[in-house]
Amino acid sequence: LESALRGLACDAEEDAVYYDEWAARVRAFDRPQANQVPLALRNGGGELVVSPHKHVSLLPFSARYAAVATDRLPQPRLQRRSAYGPRHLGEIVTKDAQQSIEAWLLIAASNLHATRVWGAERPKCPPGIGAAFGSCYKRQRVLVIGQGQFLEAARGVVWDCRPWEHGMPAVPHDFSEAPSSELNNAVIENEAELLRWPDQQLVGMLVDGVQYQADLRLQFVFGPHLTSLPAGFLSVEKELKRLLQQ
Repeated sequence: LESALRGLACDAEEDAVYYDEWAARVRAFDRPQANQVPLALRNGGGELVVSPHKHVSLLPFSARYAAVATDRLPQPRLQRRSAYGPRHLGEIVTKDAQQSIEAWLLIAASNLHATRVWGAERPKCPPGIGAAFGSCYKRQRVLVIGQGQFLEAARGVVWDCRPWEHGMPAVPHDFSEAPSSELNNAVIENEAELLRWPDQQLVGMLVDGVQYQADLRLQFVFGPHLTSLPAGFLSVEKELKRLLQQ
Protein backbone atom coordinates (compact mmCIF):
# COMPACT_ATOMS: atom_id res chain seq x y z
CA LEU A 1 0.00 0.00 0.00
CA GLU A 2 2.82 2.39 0.86
CA SER A 3 4.57 1.69 -2.46
CA ALA A 4 1.32 2.19 -4.36
CA LEU A 5 0.70 5.58 -2.72
CA ARG A 6 4.25 6.78 -3.40
CA GLY A 7 4.04 5.55 -6.98
CA LEU A 8 0.94 7.52 -7.93
CA ALA A 9 1.49 9.96 -10.77
CA CYS A 10 0.44 13.47 -9.78
CA ASP A 11 0.17 16.53 -12.01
CA ALA A 12 0.10 18.98 -9.10
CA GLU A 13 2.76 19.24 -6.41
CA GLU A 14 0.13 19.56 -3.68
CA ASP A 15 -1.35 16.20 -4.75
CA ALA A 16 2.07 14.56 -4.51
CA VAL A 17 2.49 15.99 -1.00
CA TYR A 18 -1.00 14.75 -0.10
CA TYR A 19 -0.25 11.14 -1.15
CA ASP A 20 3.23 11.18 0.42
CA GLU A 21 1.70 12.21 3.74
CA TRP A 22 -0.73 9.30 3.59
CA ALA A 23 2.08 6.91 2.62
CA ALA A 24 4.02 8.03 5.69
CA ARG A 25 1.09 6.92 7.85
CA VAL A 26 1.32 3.33 6.55
CA ARG A 27 3.70 2.03 9.13
CA ALA A 28 4.05 -0.26 12.11
CA PHE A 29 6.78 -0.77 14.66
CA ASP A 30 7.01 -4.46 13.81
CA ARG A 31 6.26 -4.32 10.08
CA PRO A 32 7.57 -7.59 8.53
CA GLN A 33 9.91 -7.61 5.57
CA ALA A 34 9.28 -9.72 2.48
CA ASN A 35 12.01 -12.20 3.42
CA GLN A 36 10.29 -12.83 6.76
CA VAL A 37 7.18 -14.28 5.12
CA PRO A 38 7.40 -18.12 4.96
CA LEU A 39 8.07 -19.44 1.46
CA ALA A 40 4.94 -21.57 1.64
CA LEU A 41 2.88 -18.41 1.86
CA ARG A 42 4.76 -16.62 -0.94
CA ASN A 43 3.57 -18.66 -3.89
CA GLY A 44 2.48 -15.90 -6.23
CA GLY A 45 -1.22 -16.62 -5.98
CA GLY A 46 -0.99 -20.29 -6.92
CA GLU A 47 -2.51 -23.17 -5.02
CA LEU A 48 -2.21 -22.56 -1.29
CA VAL A 49 0.37 -24.77 0.37
CA VAL A 50 -0.12 -25.49 4.06
CA SER A 51 2.70 -23.90 5.99
CA PRO A 52 4.99 -26.27 7.90
CA HIS A 53 5.22 -23.69 10.66
CA LYS A 54 3.07 -24.84 13.56
CA HIS A 55 2.14 -21.36 14.76
CA VAL A 56 0.75 -20.54 11.28
CA SER A 57 -1.26 -23.74 10.86
CA LEU A 58 -2.95 -23.19 14.24
CA LEU A 59 -4.25 -19.72 13.35
CA PRO A 60 -8.09 -19.79 13.26
CA PHE A 61 -10.05 -18.58 10.26
CA SER A 62 -12.06 -15.41 10.75
CA ALA A 63 -15.70 -16.05 11.55
CA ARG A 64 -18.00 -15.08 8.68
CA TYR A 65 -20.09 -12.07 9.61
CA ALA A 66 -23.82 -12.59 10.00
CA ALA A 67 -25.94 -9.45 10.10
CA VAL A 68 -28.14 -9.04 13.16
CA ALA A 69 -31.89 -8.76 12.61
CA THR A 70 -33.23 -5.35 13.67
CA ASP A 71 -36.22 -3.11 13.01
CA ARG A 72 -36.02 0.49 11.93
CA LEU A 73 -35.96 2.99 14.75
CA PRO A 74 -38.90 5.37 15.15
CA GLN A 75 -38.35 9.03 14.39
CA PRO A 76 -36.72 10.95 17.29
CA ARG A 77 -39.19 12.73 19.51
CA LEU A 78 -39.66 16.40 18.84
CA GLN A 79 -38.12 18.98 21.14
CA ARG A 80 -40.26 21.28 23.22
CA ARG A 81 -41.33 24.45 21.48
CA SER A 82 -39.65 27.68 22.50
CA ALA A 83 -40.57 31.28 21.79
CA TYR A 84 -36.98 32.24 22.59
CA GLY A 85 -34.80 32.93 19.54
CA PRO A 86 -31.13 33.62 20.34
CA ARG A 87 -29.29 35.59 17.67
CA HIS A 88 -25.71 35.02 18.86
CA LEU A 89 -23.70 33.00 21.36
CA GLY A 90 -24.11 35.66 24.04
CA GLU A 91 -27.84 34.92 24.08
CA ILE A 92 -27.24 31.21 24.74
CA VAL A 93 -24.48 31.14 27.38
CA THR A 94 -23.41 33.47 30.18
CA LYS A 95 -20.81 36.18 29.67
CA ASP A 96 -18.17 34.22 31.61
CA ALA A 97 -18.84 31.11 29.52
CA GLN A 98 -18.56 33.09 26.28
CA GLN A 99 -15.23 34.57 27.38
CA SER A 100 -13.95 31.09 28.23
CA ILE A 101 -14.96 29.81 24.78
CA GLU A 102 -13.38 32.75 22.96
CA ALA A 103 -10.12 32.41 24.93
CA TRP A 104 -10.00 28.66 24.21
CA LEU A 105 -10.62 29.15 20.48
CA LEU A 106 -7.89 31.82 20.30
CA ILE A 107 -5.33 29.36 21.69
CA ALA A 108 -6.59 26.67 19.32
CA ALA A 109 -6.17 29.02 16.34
CA SER A 110 -2.65 29.93 17.49
CA ASN A 111 -1.76 26.24 17.81
CA LEU A 112 -3.05 25.53 14.30
CA HIS A 113 -0.97 28.36 12.88
CA ALA A 114 2.14 27.03 14.65
CA THR A 115 1.40 23.53 13.34
CA ARG A 116 1.02 24.80 9.78
CA VAL A 117 4.37 26.58 9.94
CA TRP A 118 6.50 24.00 11.78
CA GLY A 119 4.52 20.77 11.54
CA ALA A 120 5.59 18.14 14.07
CA GLU A 121 8.64 20.31 14.95
CA ARG A 122 6.47 23.10 16.37
CA PRO A 123 8.09 24.59 19.50
CA LYS A 124 6.27 24.34 22.81
CA CYS A 125 5.26 27.51 24.60
CA PRO A 126 7.14 28.05 27.86
CA PRO A 127 4.78 27.68 30.84
CA GLY A 128 3.56 30.87 32.48
CA ILE A 129 5.01 33.15 29.81
CA GLY A 130 2.97 34.95 27.15
CA ALA A 131 3.87 34.24 23.52
CA ALA A 132 3.04 35.84 20.18
CA PHE A 133 0.18 34.35 18.16
CA GLY A 134 1.28 31.25 16.26
CA SER A 135 4.83 31.35 17.60
CA CYS A 136 4.56 28.11 19.61
CA TYR A 137 2.25 25.29 20.63
CA LYS A 138 0.38 25.60 23.93
CA ARG A 139 -1.12 22.51 25.51
CA GLN A 140 -4.88 22.78 25.96
CA ARG A 141 -7.32 21.13 28.33
CA VAL A 142 -10.81 20.06 27.32
CA LEU A 143 -13.33 22.85 27.91
CA VAL A 144 -16.87 21.89 28.93
CA ILE A 145 -19.73 24.41 29.13
CA GLY A 146 -22.62 22.77 30.97
CA GLN A 147 -26.27 23.78 31.31
CA GLY A 148 -25.46 25.73 34.46
CA GLN A 149 -23.54 28.18 32.23
CA PHE A 150 -26.43 28.53 29.77
CA LEU A 151 -28.91 31.35 30.07
CA GLU A 152 -32.13 30.10 31.64
CA ALA A 153 -34.21 30.72 28.50
CA ALA A 154 -31.75 28.70 26.38
CA ARG A 155 -31.54 25.61 28.60
CA GLY A 156 -32.87 22.18 27.69
CA VAL A 157 -32.83 22.76 23.91
CA VAL A 158 -30.54 21.68 21.07
CA TRP A 159 -30.30 24.90 19.06
CA ASP A 160 -30.02 25.01 15.28
CA CYS A 161 -27.80 28.04 14.75
CA ARG A 162 -27.59 27.83 10.95
CA PRO A 163 -30.11 30.70 10.55
CA TRP A 164 -27.48 33.03 12.04
CA GLU A 165 -25.75 33.01 8.66
CA HIS A 166 -28.80 34.76 7.21
CA GLY A 167 -29.37 37.16 10.10
CA MET A 168 -32.17 35.06 11.59
CA PRO A 169 -32.50 33.73 15.16
CA ALA A 170 -31.64 30.16 16.12
CA VAL A 171 -34.50 27.67 16.44
CA PRO A 172 -34.90 24.34 18.25
CA HIS A 173 -33.40 21.70 15.96
CA ASP A 174 -35.94 19.58 14.09
CA PHE A 175 -34.71 15.99 14.34
CA SER A 176 -37.41 14.79 11.94
CA GLU A 177 -35.93 16.89 9.12
CA ALA A 178 -34.36 14.85 6.31
CA PRO A 179 -30.55 14.89 6.65
CA SER A 180 -28.39 16.65 4.08
CA SER A 181 -26.73 13.87 2.12
CA GLU A 182 -25.39 13.05 -1.34
CA LEU A 183 -26.78 9.51 -1.06
CA ASN A 184 -29.55 8.56 -3.46
CA ASN A 185 -32.22 7.73 -0.90
CA ALA A 186 -34.74 6.75 -3.57
CA VAL A 187 -32.42 3.98 -4.76
CA ILE A 188 -31.76 2.81 -1.19
CA GLU A 189 -35.46 2.68 -0.35
CA ASN A 190 -36.25 0.64 -3.48
CA GLU A 191 -33.21 -1.64 -3.60
CA ALA A 192 -34.62 -5.15 -3.17
CA GLU A 193 -31.49 -6.52 -1.51
CA LEU A 194 -31.44 -3.71 1.04
CA LEU A 195 -35.14 -4.17 1.74
CA ARG A 196 -34.41 -7.80 2.61
CA TRP A 197 -31.29 -6.99 4.60
CA PRO A 198 -31.75 -8.20 8.22
CA ASP A 199 -30.28 -5.07 9.84
CA GLN A 200 -33.03 -2.62 8.92
CA GLN A 201 -31.89 -0.26 11.68
CA LEU A 202 -28.70 0.33 9.68
CA VAL A 203 -30.63 0.82 6.43
CA GLY A 204 -32.91 3.30 8.17
CA MET A 205 -29.93 5.31 9.39
CA LEU A 206 -28.64 5.55 5.81
CA VAL A 207 -31.86 7.28 4.81
CA ASP A 208 -33.06 9.07 7.93
CA GLY A 209 -29.73 9.89 9.59
CA VAL A 210 -27.83 8.33 12.47
CA GLN A 211 -29.42 8.04 15.90
CA TYR A 212 -26.88 7.60 18.70
CA GLN A 213 -29.50 6.23 21.11
CA ALA A 214 -27.72 7.89 24.02
CA ASP A 215 -29.14 10.24 26.61
CA LEU A 216 -26.39 12.84 26.44
CA ARG A 217 -26.13 15.99 28.53
CA LEU A 218 -26.72 19.20 26.61
CA GLN A 219 -23.35 20.92 26.78
CA PHE A 220 -20.56 22.38 24.67
CA VAL A 221 -17.37 20.31 24.67
CA PHE A 222 -14.19 21.73 23.11
CA GLY A 223 -11.27 19.31 22.75
CA PRO A 224 -7.77 19.81 21.31
CA HIS A 225 -6.87 18.31 17.94
CA LEU A 226 -5.39 14.82 17.70
CA THR A 227 -1.65 14.58 18.22
CA SER A 228 -1.40 12.98 14.75
CA LEU A 229 -2.56 16.19 13.04
CA PRO A 230 0.94 17.63 12.41
CA ALA A 231 1.90 14.62 10.26
CA GLY A 232 -0.99 15.23 7.85
CA PHE A 233 -1.82 18.90 8.34
CA LEU A 234 -1.69 19.88 4.66
CA SER A 235 -3.91 17.00 3.56
CA VAL A 236 -6.46 17.80 6.28
CA GLU A 237 -6.43 21.48 5.30
CA LYS A 238 -6.91 20.56 1.64
CA GLU A 239 -9.89 18.34 2.45
CA LEU A 240 -11.52 21.02 4.63
CA LYS A 241 -11.19 23.58 1.82
CA ARG A 242 -12.75 21.09 -0.60
CA LEU A 243 -15.70 20.55 1.73
CA LEU A 244 -16.19 24.31 2.16
CA GLN A 245 -16.56 24.68 -1.60
CA GLN A 246 -19.39 22.14 -1.79
